[in-house]
Amino acid sequence: MLTPTQAGFDGAKGIRLGVPHMVDSGIYRLKRGSTDPRKEENHDFKRQLVWVTPKDEEPELWWCNDLGEWFLVSFERMIPVHIPE
Repeated sequence: MLTPTQAGFDGAKGIRLGVPHMVDSGIYRLKRGSTDPRKEENHDFKRQLVWVTPKDEEPELWWCNDLGEWFLVSFERMIPVHIPE
């Protein structure tokens, strides 16, 4: 498994959505911050990806599901698929 940084992911730059009629195909910038979002009682993070950037630590991508449970997202390199022409 790779960290987001090792996989070339930068949540601060956002995620390209691939919507043809939008500028830059549509960019969604993730909620992000250096504090632990699990401690924020006044915000609902359900069904959201959060880019957590603690000071002097490797940034992490977190997912909060419908139940309010948190998960660390990691990346796994895939073998390229050859598509015949």
